[in-house]
Amino acid sequence: MSVVSENKANKVAPRAAENPGENGTELSELGIQHSNPKYKIDNVLQHFGTIGRFQVVLIILMSTIAALAAWRILFDLFAAKNNFDWTCTELGLKHNCTFVEGKMPCEVEQNRAIEDKLDEVGNGLYWEFNNTGFSIKSDIPLPCKEHAKFTFTSSIFFIGAFFGVAGFGRLSDMIGRRKTLLISLGLSVAQAWIIPFFKNIYVYLACRCLDGAAFGGYFLISFVIEVKYAPPKYR
Repeated sequence: MSVVSENKANKVAPRAAENPGENGTELSELGIQHSNPKYKIDNVLQHFGTIGRFQVVLIILMSTIAALAAWRILFDLFAAKNNFDWTCTELGLKHNCTFVEGKMPCEVEQNRAIEDKLDEVGNGLYWEFNNTGFSIKSDIPLPCKEHAKFTFTSSIFFIGAFFGVAGFGRLSDMIGRRKTLLISLGLSVAQAWIIPFFKNIYVYLACRCLDGAAFGGYFLISFVIEVKYAPPKYR
């Protein structure tokens, strides 16, 4: 970091040293030397009293991260939606598989009875989806009695977010907000790359939990960074 002299600091904000604020980051924390130990970055921001190019760029960057966070929350509305484009296989027809328009296979009583009787997974065996890659409900084979696991995909995301806020908040105090922000964003990208390669409900739930933890990190930290450098009167 650059070190500026006391004279240069006084030229930037001459009134700040006379009226030091109670809150804010001291200039010494930013690598700036000044004889007044109460001289804080908030004093400089308050002296200028406006939003400059730096704040505008920061708002755009942090708003982009907020948009990413919103998408990760809504992800399951698309990834775990129902797929009604399916048909009974020849084996399924022999065991009384029944197609009902506008319903998933396991929503039809006759199809649930097949699995209850034979204790085998129906997806890909007694019925198959014509539009693969449509959602996890059509791509991950689960017995009808275990379909309730699909409902955990949203709740486990927020469980991960709960621990992510606490964990990444503590980590940001130890190594800094910028590094922690990059780590949490990297974790979100990593789990997104893992999901397509494993058609397993437990891997998917684990990735959603990690995604929630990452969300708790970058959403919290981006908000703190944005508020930190906003002029005090706009906070």
